[in-house]
Amino acid sequence: MTAKSLDHEHHVDNLLLVCEDITDAGDLSEKIAYQASHDALTGLANRSEFDRYVKEAIELVAVENSEHVLCYLDLD
Repeated sequence: MTAKSLDHEHHVDNLLLVCEDITDAGDLSEKIAYQASHDALTGLANRSEFDRYVKEAIELVAVENSEHVLCYLDLD
């Protein structure tokens, strides 16, 4: 949103507002982020997203003294 004060000869103050609906841009951004972190065929997290999850779990261990289990199954 942008605003600008306008002055005229008749000493009437006006305010010009310019607004833009960014809903579609936000939706598209979320879709692109999902596609970048998930497999298109299965919808499962891809390797980079998996690595992020593992790093987040490791950080939680240090902060919360929690335990985690990892079960890894490699399918060819």
